[in-house]
Amino acid sequence: MFFSRKYNFLALALFIGLYTYSQTIKKASANASLLQSVFKMHPEYDKNKDGVLTESEYRNHQHNRDYRKHKQPFKGYYNYVERQFYANNKNEAQSLDIIIPINRKSNKLPALVFIHGGGWKKGDKSIGLGVLDPFISTGEYIGVTINYRLSKEAKWPAQIHDCKAAIRWLRGNAEKFGIDKNKIGVWGFSAGGHLTTMMAVSSNHKEFEGTIGNFLNQSSTVTCAISGAGPTDFLMKKSVSIIPELVDNKYKSQAYNVFNLLDDGSAIKEKAKGASPIYLIDENLRPILLYHGTEDPLVNMEHSESFVKTCKEKGASNYYLTKVEGLKHESKMPSALKKRIQSFFQKYLNDKNITIGTQSVSIDK
Repeated sequence: MFFSRKYNFLALALFIGLYTYSQTIKKASANASLLQSVFKMHPEYDKNKDGVLTESEYRNHQHNRDYRKHKQPFKGYYNYVERQFYANNKNEAQSLDIIIPINRKSNKLPALVFIHGGGWKKGDKSIGLGVLDPFISTGEYIGVTINYRLSKEAKWPAQIHDCKAAIRWLRGNAEKFGIDKNKIGVWGFSAGGHLTTMMAVSSNHKEFEGTIGNFLNQSSTVTCAISGAGPTDFLMKKSVSIIPELVDNKYKSQAYNVFNLLDDGSAIKEKAKGASPIYLIDENLRPILLYHGTEDPLVNMEHSESFVKTCKEKGASNYYLTKVEGLKHESKMPSALKKRIQSFFQKYLNDKNITIGTQSVSIDK
């Protein structure tokens, strides 16, 4: 009787192992044909030049990829929930996409929300998957990438109202998608970095809430934020100022972007100060990591340096700055910066006891 049970158990274990293996082979086989088709279009993805594009090689290029233009081949890895309208309308500018990992580690996962850049006048949520993919693929996070109304459609503070409405919508639908409503981080670059920084400083400023959507009873406060090269002071004359005539020639195009964002006929300087995160810093600041290229020609690094200095003066805590030596105004991330971002999210979204470094990093050679 004992041996019979033992062999039955071994047979069951063998069956489960073979089934799991067969499913892995099936998925790998399906992806192999997809990878082959991708390789024909993008042979440059084959880093070791062996004539075979592997999943690892493909993922190395994910962060630069616009998934709306390049179809996601690994359909077995994510569930996509696209075009969710958080403002209770059908405006694409007020929609978001949710990317749920198949290999999720828990029934409730933290959410990483990406906010695109583009000078507040262009851009789209579609770029978000490429940025978030390395995090979603671990099974530890749900990815969200959002649109917001651009300056040609609506003037400030419409953009921050939209971002906060999106966060409230996520909390209102957290149970549906398996999101931990107490663990929501935001991440943006350039204009998106400005908006994520605003999210970090405005948790106690009701004037930025707006009245958009069906979940006004939900909180829009984020758990933590990351800003890449985001402007923090629209009164700074070195770059991204509201007064183009006072800005160096190399910054004037960005200055006009800010002017177009804010100009609605009201007192422009007063409005610029109210839209600048640096003037809203207090002890309620949410944990924030800023990173900025030392060679940024569009948003001077002093925006991030001054922000951190003001944080110290105002008694805020949990703020970090990473200077990226040699980096210009570009979204590519050196490997050392990626590791720091991973550590930041692990600390504040997964409660890991991690020390966040502040030393400078360099672009990959």
